[in-house]
Amino acid sequence: MVKLKDKKIQIYSMMDLAAPGDMPNFVFAPIHTGTLWAYFRQLSGTEHYIALQQQVTEEVLFRINWRNDLVTTCIVKYKGLYYDITHFEHP
Repeated sequence: MVKLKDKKIQIYSMMDLAAPGDMPNFVFAPIHTGTLWAYFRQLSGTEHYIALQQQVTEEVLFRINWRNDLVTTCIVKYKGLYYDITHFEHP
């Protein structure tokens, strides 16, 4: 089954904008220009329960093309809401 990437998201990473020697100034900044196309799905109650057994609460799933610059400290912005990245699945 083909999963259509028909939603637009932005991915942010925490960056320190302070000059060397200054106090840290951490902000979230986009790691890419514009938006990315993504597949989005709200997880069902069963999937949510399985995630809880793994000590992770997962509410939604985003699927995008592979990027080397993603880490679990990044966040995803979709429709004005922010989501933590809990893990990655490799194809």
